[in-house]
Amino acid sequence: MNNLHSFKLIDGDFTPNEAGTVLLDLINSKIKYHNLEVLNCHETGLSDAFHSLKRIEELEAVRQSVKELLHFASNNGMYLKVKGSIEVELVSIPVLSALNLE
Repeated sequence: MNNLHSFKLIDGDFTPNEAGTVLLDLINSKIKYHNLEVLNCHETGLSDAFHSLKRIEELEAVRQSVKELLHFASNNGMYLKVKGSIEVELVSIPVLSALNLE
């Protein structure tokens, strides 16, 4: 099986409201995921929440930029052409003995 896969998730023209629903729901979903990861890190103490905290900050900045773009498009009678693909790569999990966990 091929290790690299690409999926087209979004491809169309949207009103600012429609684009807002699609884009902001996606961003909010990612923020929610990372908030749950932070909570899990604090509850279990098994891992560091640094990565998720950094991603939340980045995603909040993206959300603000998208809101500004949507506002501009709405105020100027514009549509948004949105295209979005995702790439998924299959990778092997390291063997436990290679991690010295014996």
